[in-house]
This record gives sequence, structure tokens and C-alpha cells, in this order.
Amino acid sequence: MSKWMRIGGLLLVVSLLVTLVVGCRPAARPFPSRTIEGVIAWGAGGGTDTSSRLLASIAEAKLGQSITMTNRTGGTGAIAAQYVADRPADGYTVMFHAENPQLYQVLGLSTLTYADFEPIILTVQGPTVIVVHPDSPIQTYEQLIEQAKANPGRVNLGISGVGGQPYVTAQILNSVEGVTFNQVAFDGDGPLATALLGRHIDVTGLALLA
Repeated sequence: MSKWMRIGGLLLVVSLLVTLVVGCRPAARPFPSRTIEGVIAWGAGGGTDTSSRLLASIAEAKLGQSITMTNRTGGTGAIAAQYVADRPADGYTVMFHAENPQLYQVLGLSTLTYADFEPIILTVQGPTVIVVHPDSPIQTYEQLIEQAKANPGRVNLGISGVGGQPYVTAQILNSVEGVTFNQVAFDGDGPLATALLGRHIDVTGLALLA
């Protein structure tokens, strides 16, 4: 047997072994093969909650699996972020959140940021709108600043926690206008809107989603 025949035979054996190994590998289970857990970092009825549940219903139809949505509030979403970070990285736990994790380390709320997660999709974006009750004596931005300056720390401004967008709005107003508010914390935009309509707070900032 010539040298090249021996080499050719060896290559054929190696090729057959490779084919055998690949061919005998168990077929990967299709994803998803079970229910996905969706974790909403804010309370029910807010912008993140509403848009997340809408997106989940669309995804369920595409994936052919259920997505069980739960609200895990607290810590400006840090509790939900930690919960998801502690779960197995297998694609079966998905977090629905806002911009807040990028402020966690600055505010000392958590060591987590979005760098610790795998992003999937940016669903909505929009500005924050300063809102009051329709019957509030405050009807303009100028009147709000005037009231806040005349009553330092006594105008009740609803926030969704330290680091939430209403909190950031209050900090911006303090920096630009030199005004301070009595900040009252709630678990998300839904409870904020309810508190505003019930006159439990005077003003808040809500996201105008698009």
C-alpha cells in the first residue's frame, strides 16, 4: 500500500468518526420548550407595565409558549433586577424595565447595571410630562415654580422611588430653579396617577410613551 493510500484511508476513517460523533449528538430542544417568566420592575397600571404586557401577548403568539407576567416592585426596580440576575441565564426569565439601572451604582441602590444583562429590545421611549390634577390651582410651569418657592418642601411631588424618572425630574427642577418638594414614593406610574387623581399629591412626572 502506497503512502498516499494510507493517508487517504486515515482521512476517511477520521471523516467517518467525525460524522458519527455529529450524527449521534442529541437533538437540541427547541426554544422555548416551557413557560417563560416575565418580570416587570414596576407596579400595575404604569407605562412599563402596560407596554410590557402588550409586548408579551405578541411574543406568546410568535413563540408558541406562555409568558407569565409578574410585578416585582421596590427599590426603583432594583429588587426585580436582582431577582432576574440571580436566575439561571437560560432565556426563561425576562425582565421588563426602564432606564433606571444605569443610575443604581451612582445612587447606591445596587451594583447592577444593564451591562449585567443581555438586551433584547427597546420597546418605547418618550419624554417626561409634569402633570397635576385637572382642578389644581397650579396650571402652568411658572405657577408650579412659584408655589414651590413660596412653600419650600411643602408641595407634594409623587415619585416612583429614588432614581425613578419623577425623582430625576425633581432633581432637575432643584438644579435649574432652586426649588425643593416633599417627595412621596409610590411603586410606579400607575399608583402615581391614582394618587394624583385622588389629590394625595400635588404634582408628579409621568412618561409620555411613543
